[in-house]
Amino acid sequence: SITDHINYYFGLINGRQLNLASLTHANVVGVGSLTRTLSNKGTSAVTYDATASLPGFTVTVAPAALTIPAGGTASYTVTLRRTTAAIEQWVFGNVSWTSSGLPTLRSPLTAKPSNIVTLAEITDTRNVGTKVFTVGLGYDGNLFTTGFGLTPATVVESRVATDERVCFALPAVAAGTKTLRVQLFNVDTEGGSATDLDLVVLRAGATVGASGGGDSDERVSLSNPTAAATYQACVDGFATAVGGAAFKLSYWILGPANPGTLTAFGPSRVVTGGLASIGISWNRPAGARYLGQVEFRQTVGATPIGITSVFIDNSAGGATATAYAPVLRDKPVRLD
Repeated sequence: SITDHINYYFGLINGRQLNLASLTHANVVGVGSLTRTLSNKGTSAVTYDATASLPGFTVTVAPAALTIPAGGTASYTVTLRRTTAAIEQWVFGNVSWTSSGLPTLRSPLTAKPSNIVTLAEITDTRNVGTKVFTVGLGYDGNLFTTGFGLTPATVVESRVATDERVCFALPAVAAGTKTLRVQLFNVDTEGGSATDLDLVVLRAGATVGASGGGDSDERVSLSNPTAAATYQACVDGFATAVGGAAFKLSYWILGPANPGTLTAFGPSRVVTGGLASIGISWNRPAGARYLGQVEFRQTVGATPIGITSVFIDNSAGGATATAYAPVLRDKPVRLD
């Protein structure tokens, strides 16, 4: 329905809950399920039998036989259990409904198994605090949870006018850096949300990230960025007041050294399809914005199987900038 699509647009329901003909599950942690409802537009009842297949999964459909009254509806649930499917790789199959003398109904079935499903980011405004969140696991074995950070933002400032670009050279990004994040905030921009600034990150003059919304809340975050000394953060004035707008730009470079001010802890053993509670705690001076992350591994020193960013904003409505010389550049022509 239109209401379902509106709720999906505003994040009130998950995409896999939409009653679409196709079935897609992006994060199957051992076991996952999808439910769909079929409508009978005919004038007599119909009965269909289900078959389903998906490489690397055992698939069950319940009920396996579906009777739909004339003008009525009936629902079914597809349950996926991973067997041999590769982690973080999409696989493709289908669900089919057959009935004597009637057309076969076929829905694409797509899934990607994951070892862990966790929050993308946790935010808070306290300089001292704790939080607990839940992750889903798709394997049996060890879980090692590590806190990395928190690193305070470096803040620079300048002014930009409409159709002007102001760039800042960023410090060299070393090999092993975990995250490079650059961010603008309405609260740090003259005119607030009424000013429209965009954000571009360059490496050796080439765009490697961009953010362009309808105000000045913009963010570019690069995971495991390529080591280089040629990164620049550029602020584009898309729409400012006459005379331009002052702004403050924040950036963080996480790693490879760990400041060690974010503590994270969780269970040491996990099971397929299970949930785990993860706790974090921090204690940082007030008056700044801090960035860190929680990393999850199956073995010590291995590549993380999941990462949750931690963003602590206790700057009390604005950031303090340090002296930094911007470079004026020509902004690309706007085609609007």
